[in-house]
Amino acid sequence: MKSILIISSEEWNFIQISKHHYARAAADSGCHVYFLEPPDPTVNGVTLTPTEHPLISRVRYPMKRHLETLRFHARPIYSWMEKLLIVKLAKALPPLDLVWSFDRNRFIELRKFGARKVIYHPVDSVTQAHQLLPARDADQVFCVSRTILAPFINRTTPSAFLPHGVSPAFAKLAARGAGWVYPQGPIKVGFAGNLLRPIIARTVILSLMETNPEVEFHFWGQSELRGNVDIRTIEFVDSLKAFPNCRLRGIQSADVFASQLEEIDIFLLAYQPDPKDPDFDFSNSHKVLEYLSMGRVVLSSPLSEYENLDPDFIVFAEGNTMQSFIGQFTRILAELKYLNGSVLERQRRAYALGNCYSSHWLKIESIINC
Repeated sequence: MKSILIISSEEWNFIQISKHHYARAAADSGCHVYFLEPPDPTVNGVTLTPTEHPLISRVRYPMKRHLETLRFHARPIYSWMEKLLIVKLAKALPPLDLVWSFDRNRFIELRKFGARKVIYHPVDSVTQAHQLLPARDADQVFCVSRTILAPFINRTTPSAFLPHGVSPAFAKLAARGAGWVYPQGPIKVGFAGNLLRPIIARTVILSLMETNPEVEFHFWGQSELRGNVDIRTIEFVDSLKAFPNCRLRGIQSADVFASQLEEIDIFLLAYQPDPKDPDFDFSNSHKVLEYLSMGRVVLSSPLSEYENLDPDFIVFAEGNTMQSFIGQFTRILAELKYLNGSVLERQRRAYALGNCYSSHWLKIESIINC
């Protein structure tokens, strides 16, 4: 049985995203996956605990908060600390066949884990010099967009574009292919994402809701104002709650979330550049494939990885302007029967099914020969 260490920037109990889905895909294929979480100051030493999957173990380790800040203020000292930490982690783990890092900011020297193979897999923009360094120790680099991939192309380590994937919950619904029926009641628009993030195109969303009071807008994701939240975020969430056509659905499990999306007639992905949130580079988003698995039309900010597709496959707001969003939304409402018709619906579902995490994992195995 192969042993794989996945280095994640999120905990196992976080909302399940790419690294969690890859962990499940690898474990489902018979590998034992050790899921290394970010440091937790409350943990006493390196601990391995089981998860709901019999072949996935959580790996946790302590680090005091003031030492964690050295990542940003004293990188050489932090790197030295990480070398010592890797020794402790390696002692707690079995011999590894693969180290697979999704974290751009921790564990630069991946070879020191002693695995036969190393993958570096950044899924967000590489904006700082140290985020390039893990590629030196890798046998292969994978990136979810060609924009993120660009800094790695002319380096010694082989690199490849590998798009986001679709989790089993969404793949199951895409394969079932329940046909869309024009709604008897209000048309429903769905938006999934952390509503507290500054990159959310707040004015666009509020304007669409204000100008279309007969349409219901459903939101999934974080909307509870906890911690240090700025005044503009508070005003945005309060404005959402004030609209009678707003439905805040909160954070749901993957299966529940997927089934609830089947209610939706139009999906929305609206972002704006923001220096406080530089990771999103308008090249790709894992939400797109989840939307496409439903077969319904998507109105989106422009995304470079999808720009060469049929313009009705995903409807882009050209220039990412307010006027374009409103104009395209008006057109979608007028042409909804065509845009959600059987031909485009089948194409969207097929596209999503072509990007299952299980098939991506098989491709990765063949490339790295692990």
